[in-house]
Amino acid sequence: MQEDPDLILSIHSFTPNYEGQKRKVEIGVLYQDDELLAQKFNDFFVGANYISRLNEPWSGKEGFMYSADQHSKRSFENLYEGKPKGKKRSAIMLEMRQDLIVDAPWRRKVVELVEQFLKRNEVIELIINK
Repeated sequence: MQEDPDLILSIHSFTPNYEGQKRKVEIGVLYQDDELLAQKFNDFFVGANYISRLNEPWSGKEGFMYSADQHSKRSFENLYEGKPKGKKRSAIMLEMRQDLIVDAPWRRKVVELVEQFLKRNEVIELIINK
């Protein structure tokens, strides 16, 4: 029997220009409920010299990570009885600027950073002990 994951990580891209305005942010770390995990993710990207921001260019608190948030609740809710059936999973959405994500070396480095971040003991503990 396969266990439900402890983290839902969704990755999307956003346009480098929006309504005539150039966006400087390279990576957005969106969250609705998992603020501490999102802050740690963001700090990790900033520490690696990326322009990373919390809840930019959209906000997870304003419904812009609907899919990730809904999947994080699936194992938590018993859809037939409306009763809790386990813990709610962590949910984070990463938004990456489209002009950067098409660059293979840039994308490879970001994937490596995400992998490094998720292997950190403090992060694993934070996700598991939610």
